[in-house]
Amino acid sequence: MVGDYFMSEEDGQKGKWYYTVVPKDYEFGKIEYEILEDLFMEYGLKNERTSQEFLDFYYQLEDESLKLTGLLPENNSDENLRMPPRRHPSGTLRVRNTETNTLDPVVGVKVKTRRLVKLGHGWTNGAGNYTVNKSYRYDVHYSVSFENQSGFKVWNTLLDVNPANFNGPKQNRDGWSYNFDTNSFGWRFATVTNAVRRYFVHASAFGIGLPHSNLRIAALDRTGSSSAPMLRRVWGINGFTTNSGFANFLLKANGISLNINLIATVTKFVQPDLIIAAGVGNGTEEIYSDTFHELAHASHMRQAGSAYWIKYINYIITYADYLPVNNNGAYGNGTGKNAEICGIGEMWGNYFSAVCMNREIPATGGIGEYLWETEDWYNPGFLLDVDNIPDVSTQEIFSSLQPSITTFPQLINQLKTKTNNNGQVDNAFSNYTDWP
Repeated sequence: MVGDYFMSEEDGQKGKWYYTVVPKDYEFGKIEYEILEDLFMEYGLKNERTSQEFLDFYYQLEDESLKLTGLLPENNSDENLRMPPRRHPSGTLRVRNTETNTLDPVVGVKVKTRRLVKLGHGWTNGAGNYTVNKSYRYDVHYSVSFENQSGFKVWNTLLDVNPANFNGPKQNRDGWSYNFDTNSFGWRFATVTNAVRRYFVHASAFGIGLPHSNLRIAALDRTGSSSAPMLRRVWGINGFTTNSGFANFLLKANGISLNINLIATVTKFVQPDLIIAAGVGNGTEEIYSDTFHELAHASHMRQAGSAYWIKYINYIITYADYLPVNNNGAYGNGTGKNAEICGIGEMWGNYFSAVCMNREIPATGGIGEYLWETEDWYNPGFLLDVDNIPDVSTQEIFSSLQPSITTFPQLINQLKTKTNNNGQVDNAFSNYTDWP
C-alpha cells in the first residue's frame, strides 16, 4: 500500500498523501512513496476440486473476519447465513446533451469499484455500458475516472495531479448507472470526453491525422477562451522554458491569471495539451465547437512539430491581447515575427472545427453556419473556398500544413500542388482584402 503527495509550490510544504493498493513488485518510477503494509488477499478459490466442506469453512472464515471488523452488512449478520454469490457490477453512464436535450452515452471512461482493499474497474463502451473486471459479494463504492480508454485524460483544474474523478455512491454489487445532468459535477468532463471521441470519428472520416494519443485536457469550469498550448510537447524546447512565459501565455490566450508559484505546479506536474472552457453556461454545442477547434490545432501540431508550435506560442505571448488593450486583438494584428504561422494555424482550427460541427449537428446552411469566414485578419473562409475547388479535398488541405509552410504565399503555393486549377486558389485568397 503506497501513497504519493502533492507538493504545494505556494508554501513549499508537502500536502496530503494519496493512498492506494498496487500489485506485488509494482514499479513506482520517480515518485516518492512509502510501503505501509504487505497485503495477502484471497479473492476466490478457483480449484474446482475443492470440497464443499472446505468452501463452507472458507465462507464462514471470511464472514467472521468481516463481523470482527464491523464490516459485515447488517442483512448478513446471521452467523448461519451463507455468503451471497459474487457479482460483476455493471451499468450505464450517460450525459445530458443540451443541444438535443437527450442523454448520450459516455464513451471510453473508467468506472472504478472498491470494497476495502479490493479494487476493480471497467470501461464504458459505445453505448455507455460497462462491466467491472472483479466480482463482489457485498455493496461496493463506485467512482468514474475520466481517463479514457483511447489514451487521453481529462483534468478538473490546471492544478490537479490526477484525472478528474466523480465519486458515486456505495451501491449494490450488481451495479450502478448514472446520468450526468447539467447540475452534475461530472457533466463537463463527460461532455468534453464525448467531444474528443467524436473528433476522432470526424477526423478519421476526412483522413485528417489524429493528435497524440495521450493528450492531457484541462476541462475548466469557466466560460471564455480555450487554447492548445501543447505544453507536454513544447516545454523546454527552443526557449519555451520559463514559468513567466507560460503565465503570460495563459493570460493572453485564456484570460487566466495565476501567480508564478502556481504556474510552477502546472509546468511541473500537469503540463496540459489543451485547455477547454467547459462551464455549463457554454452548453454542449459550444463545448464541442471549442474542443473540435483545439483538437484541430493538436492535429496540426503533431504534423508540423514542436519547433513550429513554439513559434506559434511565442507569437501569442509577444503580440496578442486577451482583452485588447493595445489594439492588438486576441491574435495580434497580423504583423510581427511568426504572425503568419499563427494565421495559418487559426484559419485551419476555425475551418476544420466548422467542418466537424457540420457533421455533428448538420446545419441547413452547411459549414458556413459554423464559420465566420472573415474572422480577424486570417480569414478562415479562404480554406472553405479552396475546399470547394472540385479537385481539392480537406485531407489535401491538411497535408499542406507542413513544418516548412510558415507564410501565406508558401501555403498558396503548396495548395496549388493539390489542384489543376491554380487560378481558383489565387481567387480564393483574393476574395479577402484585409490580409496584413
